[in-house]
Amino acid sequence: MKVIYLAGGCFWGTEKYLGMIPGVARTETGYANGRTENPSYEEVRRQGTGHAETVRVEYDEGVIALEIDRGAIEAAQSMGISPLGIIFRVYLKESIPGIIQGATITFISLVGLTVMVGAVGGGGLGGFAIRYGYQRYQTDVTVVTVIVLIVLVSIIQGIGSFFARRATH
Repeated sequence: MKVIYLAGGCFWGTEKYLGMIPGVARTETGYANGRTENPSYEEVRRQGTGHAETVRVEYDEGVIALEIDRGAIEAAQSMGISPLGIIFRVYLKESIPGIIQGATITFISLVGLTVMVGAVGGGGLGGFAIRYGYQRYQTDVTVVTVIVLIVLVSIIQGIGSFFARRATH
């Protein structure tokens, strides 16, 4: 297991999101890089202690690879590629599958969030299922909406996985 500390605004949402990623064993919230020791939430919020809301993530490096093979970087350097070239030709190229997977997860989350917004009056598929299925006791409308959502998410996941596999060399 390896450990990484990530700061990303509201740490509760970051912790929840990171905890859903396969390969993440444990997450823990806390504060980092401030002027006081062991601050409370109220101190950080009201007194401007300079702390960043941080998430400690334990992950299995066999499942999540955060580092690029050192051999690929050394090979690029031995061919005389500039540091900027290494960034674009090695780091970015090696990162594309992860970027695609992250975009896929984000898009699926957006679908889920729009459904939830619809449930509270925002329209969309969630609003449709609530208004025409639940409130009018038309179970078939609710079931069809759920099936459409499952198919939609499966299609998005399939497309994302396809392109992530294609980008992996």
